[in-house]
Amino acid sequence: MLWNKLQSNVNRKIKMIKRERDLTRTWIHVDMDAFYAAVEMRDDPSLVDKPLAIGDKNMIMTTNYNARNYGIRSGVPGFIGKKLCPNLIFMRPDYTKYRKASDEICVILKEYDPDMEVVGLDEANMDVTNYLQKNDMDNEMGRLFIG
Repeated sequence: MLWNKLQSNVNRKIKMIKRERDLTRTWIHVDMDAFYAAVEMRDDPSLVDKPLAIGDKNMIMTTNYNARNYGIRSGVPGFIGKKLCPNLIFMRPDYTKYRKASDEICVILKEYDPDMEVVGLDEANMDVTNYLQKNDMDNEMGRLFIG
């Protein structure tokens, strides 16, 4: 009986959300994958072709794609990453550097949505509807090729 009541509440909420949603707006969620590793490779191009992990032997925060080829991803303990890839390079996170890079990227993103929502250093939610309308791009092709 409790299960049926819960299911009924969920179904009611889903119907309400569907009635209230606004499909006239175009939203983009920006998630810069491997952001910390990308910043490090930007600053030291010799790292580009090497497996790189940001973190330490206890926990990996992120990796570049070369490290991911070995199955090493964020959340993997570093000592396991090292077993999977003995050549794995560890770098300690440099949040000052990442904040600066994030701020630089946000300047660009704000051209598309000045009121964007920043969700951490490497993510943002943007409503680009006004940008599309202002630039006569509020159509399927415009939404696909914004920029």
